[in-house]
Amino acid sequence: MNYEKALSLYKNDKTLQLLRAEHFPLLVSFFHLVFKQQDRISYLQTELQSILGDYIFSLQRLGIEDYQKAPVDYLQKWAEQGYLRRYYERADEPMYELSPATENALKWLEDLNKQQFVGTHSRLIQFFDLLQRIVNTT
Repeated sequence: MNYEKALSLYKNDKTLQLLRAEHFPLLVSFFHLVFKQQDRISYLQTELQSILGDYIFSLQRLGIEDYQKAPVDYLQKWAEQGYLRRYYERADEPMYELSPATENALKWLEDLNKQQFVGTHSRLIQFFDLLQRIVNTT
């Protein structure tokens, strides 16, 4: 990858923009809670707005006072930035779902936190392999 391609990704890729977002902790924790842990694809605006309001209130009770806007303002801003997809299905009320870029960011963050399993058997084989190389080279 050359410099121009890296710069273009940095400036234009929605996944990378989400990772640099102003409200990154709120975005990621809320999206993970609402969409991933609940195993839901979409929400009506009033439902998602209510859940976000409760979530911000719970953060304020923990002493986190960083989020003072109305929940609907956050939802609209996140939709404008491309983190959520806003559309009308049957009702007059908009629906929200995660954008593909947000899905990618959440998956990458989940993979980042995964514990890698290295079995004892494979470590033992590596140890004996190393011992054999030491014997062969001395």
